[in-house]
Amino acid sequence: MNKQNALITAFFLFCVLQLAAQNGIIKGKITDVISNEPVMFANVLVMGTNYGTTSDEEGNYEITGVEPGLYDVRASFVGYNEATQFEIQVTSAKPVTVNFKLEEQSTQLEEVV
Repeated sequence: MNKQNALITAFFLFCVLQLAAQNGIIKGKITDVISNEPVMFANVLVMGTNYGTTSDEEGNYEITGVEPGLYDVRASFVGYNEATQFEIQVTSAKPVTVNFKLEEQSTQLEEVV
C-alpha cells in the first residue's frame, strides 16, 4: 500500500511540475533609436499583469513565468518616450523576442527670469 501511495504522489508531483513549466518567456533588447546604444536599466512591463523587469548593462531583458496568451509589452526610461508593442503572442513552445528602440524625449524648457 505504501508503494502505491508513493507512486500516486510522484505522479501528481510530476503533473504539477509539468503545468508549472507551461509558462512562456519574453526577452529582448532595448536600444536608443538614433545611436543604437543599449538603454541600461530601462523598465519593461507586461501590461495588465504583475510581470516586469529592468534591462541589464547591455540593454537585454528577460521575463519568465508568463502564462501563454496575447499581451501588450511596454518599455520606458527617464528621458525617453515610452514604447509599447501590442498583441505579443506568448507560448510555452519557445521564448518570444520583443526588441524596443526608444526615442529621446524632447522637452521645451521655459525661460528663467
